[in-house]
Amino acid sequence: MGIFRRTDSPYWWYRVQLKGKVKTGSTDTSDKRLAMRIYLEKHHQFTEEYHLPSHKGQGTNFFWMCAQFLEKHSKVNKRSWIDDEVIIKKLKGHFGDVPLANIQAEQIEGYKASRKDFVKEATINRELAVLKTIFTKAVLWGYAYKNPVKEVRLFKEERIPIRILTAEERRKLLETSPDNLKPAILMALKTGMRQSEIFNLRWKEVDLAHETISVTHTKSKKLREIPIHPELKAFFELMPQTSPYVLCDKAGQKMVFDGAIRKAFERLKKDLGMPELTFHALRHNFASELISKGADIRTVQEYMGHSSLRMLQRYAHVNKGIWRSTIQLLGNDSLQNSTTLTLRSNFTHSSFSEN
Repeated sequence: MGIFRRTDSPYWWYRVQLKGKVKTGSTDTSDKRLAMRIYLEKHHQFTEEYHLPSHKGQGTNFFWMCAQFLEKHSKVNKRSWIDDEVIIKKLKGHFGDVPLANIQAEQIEGYKASRKDFVKEATINRELAVLKTIFTKAVLWGYAYKNPVKEVRLFKEERIPIRILTAEERRKLLETSPDNLKPAILMALKTGMRQSEIFNLRWKEVDLAHETISVTHTKSKKLREIPIHPELKAFFELMPQTSPYVLCDKAGQKMVFDGAIRKAFERLKKDLGMPELTFHALRHNFASELISKGADIRTVQEYMGHSSLRMLQRYAHVNKGIWRSTIQLLGNDSLQNSTTLTLRSNFTHSSFSEN
């Protein structure tokens, strides 16, 4: 069911089927997006006409749909589902437990306005992306007729340069970081692992004897290995292994980058005069430092877990010196002075006669 083309018409056509009854007609438009909206309206009218329930199941309100989204989609498909859960708390706090149909483009614009004085526009875009996916699933699962977030324009994000730390800044960052944050920062700087990979790392994936880390909770879901830096190895050897997880609280529970940990990082940035620094930027610093010191770019790609070299293009400015010096790796095949003079003489004299 939905919209389709007919060979005898330039327009999109719709087909709605409910309880064995079918209604078909022309949308009178060749615009696919507009045709889909017309189809949804026809579906709604057809539902009311036959007094059928407008949504399947009992969950038609926003809170219920959020719970369905987390359990059926986010927790199943995303390792970063906790981030979705945090964002959903903010969405629920603004919209309340209203019917999904009550959340329209106007209300979403209101959400944008209410958040703009408190967080960056990029953060609002991430939150709207979660809301958009919630409605996408609601439409797919039959709990909503349309996705109102599609009608809302996201903020145009300014491309912020990567914050590259100096050796002195890295030293200060590690020296002044609190004990509950220091291991995470050191791991980010010395492994290039993603935030989720660091906080999901288990001791059984750390092989101190062979000095390797096996990263299993990856974005691509592909196993990769990273050698352990000597400084990080010494730190690992001092850490108590009281939990399956490398980073854990006093109760042995896995730590997450939220609450007290996030606040500690924000406080640390402020104290050091680095307000623009993000935890993710530490991963960029890992790659930048290696490339600036002449590391093979494909090896860095493997460390980072990037699927292509395109992701490393952002560090092009870091290795310009290496880029220039690489040409010197070519052998020196310069001509003898006599030959050079002969060639120069040939070119300066009338080798190319005018017609």
